Order: sequence, then C-alpha cells, then structure tokens
Amino acid sequence: MEAAGLRPLELYPGAKEPWRCKCQTYGEEVTLTYGNVQSGQGGSGACAPTGFNPVAPVLVYLITHQHLSAAEISITGQTFETIDSHIMNMKVG
Repeated sequence: MEAAGLRPLELYPGAKEPWRCKCQTYGEEVTLTYGNVQSGQGGSGACAPTGFNPVAPVLVYLITHQHLSAAEISITGQTFETIDSHIMNMKVG
C-alpha cells in the first residue's frame, strides 16, 4: 500500500476485503482492496496511475456538427489528440 502512495488506517483485512487508507500525496481517505491496488488500479483518483485525476489540469471542450445537429461537451485530462479523434470520428460517421 505504501508503494502505491497509501497509508493504511486499519489492520490488513485480506486481499479482497475493503481497506480504509489515506492518500499520502493529497490526504484523501479512500476504501479499496489490496487486490485492486496490486492489479494497478491505484488508490484515490489523485493517486491512481490511470483514470481521472481530480487535481490535475483539465481541458473542457464543446464540439458541434451542424449537419447532424449534434453537440458534445466533455472534460479531458489528456491532450488535443482526444479532440482530434472525435473530429475524425465525426468525419467518418
């Protein structure tokens, strides 16, 4: 758990049981299983190696398609490559 940036708040309950911990980076309390951490799912959103990071910068964007009368508003922590892929999908579709 410490290698994943988490400090246990109670004794080890077993690999598949919920375990209360605290994110050592952001101080957020989380409940997760040791098995999930071992499989790479990480701890809190901020400490997880993948997925949405609630403290990282984000990009909010709106894409519209006039012919389809469609619009999408979204948030990403990634680069403009995400937006470019949406644009390519709209051209193909």
